[in-house]
Amino acid sequence: MITTAGSAHAVDTGIWIEGEDTFESNFHTGKVVSVGKTGPSGGMFLRLFTSKNNPKHPPAPYYAKYRIKVPTTDVYNLWIASTPNNAGWASPLTWRINGGDETTLKGKAWSGASWGKASDKWAGWVFGWTQAGSVQLDAGEHEIIIGVNEPRSSGSHYVACLDALLLTNNKTYIPAGNRPRFSTQPTWEERMKNSSEREYTNALNHKLYYELIAKTSEQVGEETSAKVLKKIASRPLPSAIDRSPDTTEFGLHGMERPYISVKYNANVPEVARAYDLIARVGVDSLRTAESCLHRLTPNEKKDDTGKLNINFDDLDFQVSNAWKYGMTHLFTVGYPQGQMTVSGNMLSACAPKYHDLYRDYFDAIFTRYKDKGLRWIEMGNEVDAPSVWWKKSTAAQYVQEVKMVYESARKHAPEARIVAFGSTYSRDEEHGGKDGGRRFVAKCFDLGVDKYADAYSLHHLFALKTKDFPAFFRRELARTGNPASQQKPLLNTEQNGGTHPYDAAKAFARTFFLYDMPRMDFFIARDFYENGNLLAWGMFDIDWRPKLRMLTYAFSVDAMRGRELVGIAQPAPGVEAYVLKRSDTYKGRPATPGTDTLYSIVLWKTDRELLELPADAIIEPVTIRPGLKGVSAAFSWNLDPIAFNETAPSFSIGDEPIAIYTNQLPVWKLLTRDEYLATVKAGKTDAPLPTSNQ
Repeated sequence: MITTAGSAHAVDTGIWIEGEDTFESNFHTGKVVSVGKTGPSGGMFLRLFTSKNNPKHPPAPYYAKYRIKVPTTDVYNLWIASTPNNAGWASPLTWRINGGDETTLKGKAWSGASWGKASDKWAGWVFGWTQAGSVQLDAGEHEIIIGVNEPRSSGSHYVACLDALLLTNNKTYIPAGNRPRFSTQPTWEERMKNSSEREYTNALNHKLYYELIAKTSEQVGEETSAKVLKKIASRPLPSAIDRSPDTTEFGLHGMERPYISVKYNANVPEVARAYDLIARVGVDSLRTAESCLHRLTPNEKKDDTGKLNINFDDLDFQVSNAWKYGMTHLFTVGYPQGQMTVSGNMLSACAPKYHDLYRDYFDAIFTRYKDKGLRWIEMGNEVDAPSVWWKKSTAAQYVQEVKMVYESARKHAPEARIVAFGSTYSRDEEHGGKDGGRRFVAKCFDLGVDKYADAYSLHHLFALKTKDFPAFFRRELARTGNPASQQKPLLNTEQNGGTHPYDAAKAFARTFFLYDMPRMDFFIARDFYENGNLLAWGMFDIDWRPKLRMLTYAFSVDAMRGRELVGIAQPAPGVEAYVLKRSDTYKGRPATPGTDTLYSIVLWKTDRELLELPADAIIEPVTIRPGLKGVSAAFSWNLDPIAFNETAPSFSIGDEPIAIYTNQLPVWKLLTRDEYLATVKAGKTDAPLPTSNQ
């Protein structure tokens, strides 16, 4: 946009361009919302954050293209508001106009002070003005390309953020701050006259959400939501006998702040409906971080009284609504306010001088919820990634805190079971450096963590290449020399939904029956932004409307709940089939007619994963014919029934899972878990973590 200002000698012209307003760009993740008085100019910016040679993201070089209209032929100075071009943690920018020579800004310093919300600076969302250069431009339309050609010097990531560009013919003008002269944005005070910060943030998030979700396979919209709602609302609410938490416990993460808040939206009809729907889907238990100390004490510690000012409102709301439907809870605990930790950051160990207050917190929370479905207590989250989740804290401090949890829980909530680690970096030998990953976990076992933990949690192990992740933990349990320890369960307490709406069914099947883990927490309940990244695999959209993924969850409950593995088959090339039998002790009723059979078979084709094909690759299906007997029903992942010939049943198997229900075992060669795992290779997989500039 063009703005002008008259003077005694000439007319100053300024052409303002918001960094996020590109007409073409391959920056990943692209547009990010960050609203605040000291934040980016319009409440948004353009971000590049990706690792070198990441197959899921566009390759380098990276570019952001802008079209401008110049009113007057003149020489213009180009100013760019961005992350620094002379810091090791950020990538330097380049620029060119109208296809001319590319100019690098590498090594150039900001002119003046930087800006950015204080709460976002840890992620590198900081900006300053750099004078890129001068260029002669004729009146008319032009194209500016801002580029990134090289990773940051401190590592292999490409990192850059663009707030705005300014072209001006005023040769002496130096812009300052996020809303300088020539900016087309209102001042913060003007913006807040008609909207609160929260309202403006929500408006931008909604606009961006529907722009981004349209590029996925989620099919978000009123028509899809109505179809899902019709199917799920017709399912009966489960009774206690319908659940089977000791063998197949279906968990869900995310019915908490900021998605649901007593202060803002807890009493809206969509939230009440959400609890009813997840119960009908078959959710057994909720995982929550609302139980962490810093979440419960928003006003910090009261130094004058020496006591904690705990606010239970949001956790009370969550627990009561879940327990009303018979859903239990896994509490993630620990993490005091920053002022109480060894590092000054809330994602750290508690400082020793506050241990008495810390014990008071554990006693209070376990006493309050012991009779309201408190089933699991997980100390910390992904602590084997210490640079993110256990900052400046040690394995010894972690074991000490697990012991505190154990002692308090055994006294106040003896039925609850203690869970350690929430591991993610232990998926292979490389993650975590010398003090993280498997080194951290092994040190904790050396220090006696197994004396206090009843179970161990792992995160994100859907892929077959992660097979050594649970195997590593079982080796550590064997290393204790205690036969009872080797029987302790491993839990998958955070599993994302994958690229496609049906992928979670594969994760449930592998968690329960390939890796022999009796609980999986689907992450996450509702689509949301995590540090600028849209996580689009929730069961609800941003407006709490049900999505297709809710059907996948229900499909998994129908096919897997209360069942045990008979064997894993490969009835056709590339097909992975789980043959399951209803447990003799399970007396629950099926939610979908026709699924109450002795056996169920969950199967899909693995080409996309094993051949490492892109997400949009078309997977050719294969037909399975021989070996099936006594088939009474079959369903696709979206709960649509599949027609078949009862005399000679055959099914087309592709990337989308289906479930076959029968009272007779198929005549297929069945492999044990170990035999099937021996057919695939272990490898390196991503450890999803919040965005960081470290």
